[in-house]
Amino acid sequence: MPTIGPDRLEIQFIEVALAARGRKIGTQVVQMLAERHPDRRLFAYSQDGDRFWARLGWERFDHPEGDWRSLFIQPTRVVLASQS
Repeated sequence: MPTIGPDRLEIQFIEVALAARGRKIGTQVVQMLAERHPDRRLFAYSQDGDRFWARLGWERFDHPEGDWRSLFIQPTRVVLASQS
């Protein structure tokens, strides 16, 4: 597992109602969190949401003992210099 540093932010729980799933609501919420906290690296322990986090492009890490929730870490952000 990579070091994610002291400026990290854990998403402890996110759930979208069954009737609203598939509309990118969860994706939008996570994107808004990332935009709101650009100086923080987000991570989440998944409970039955591995496909969701993987679709976001987050990296998965499994505990070596295998009987734990998967950890997903937001990819490092690429900051592009503005062109003047």
